[in-house]
Amino acid sequence: MKKKQSVLCIIPIRSGSKTLKNKNIKEFKGKPLSFHNIKTAEASNIFLKIVVATDSHKYIRILKKMISIDINFDYIKPEGRIYKKLLEDNFKNFSTIENSSRPLLNDDFFKQNFPLGIDWFTIDGDHSYYGCLFDLRSIVNHINKNGIIIIDDYESGPPNGCSIPDVTGACDDFYKENQYLEKTTWNCKGKGFCIFKKP
Repeated sequence: MKKKQSVLCIIPIRSGSKTLKNKNIKEFKGKPLSFHNIKTAEASNIFLKIVVATDSHKYIRILKKMISIDINFDYIKPEGRIYKKLLEDNFKNFSTIENSSRPLLNDDFFKQNFPLGIDWFTIDGDHSYYGCLFDLRSIVNHINKNGIIIIDDYESGPPNGCSIPDVTGACDDFYKENQYLEKTTWNCKGKGFCIFKKP
């Protein structure tokens, strides 16, 4: 394996192509062209840092995006809607969807919203066995190399957590189906997480 050097990689992705309009976000093998440039730089393992430089807000939204899906932002009143508004107002790449994840998390959703794949996915919502397992199965093929999935309430219990055995069971069964993933667990005073990393 090559050792990372103190070399900065800058990938320019400008929007003003004259020969082929928006060529940097045109699909090639199911991903925007820029995706392949970024992934090639990452795979070389020689750069200390990779910076994407662009003059387009549209490209930034495609390359870096965060969506929060929540079935009910009034679950904690009034803070849920207050924080939702603060995040949307202050982070232009952050958006929210008020709905269950089940009708949303499909290949079309990920292709449209995350054409470059996903680096970080947190599950902390539907605490049923089938809800948690559905979310895990829906996301796993869209997680990038070295990307992580974090599941809240894994093996949680007193004094600071609540026991939700369905979440623990869903994580354990999902791992049996996907043993190529790296699994880490964390627990502090009853508050637990399960973390899957795609190697």
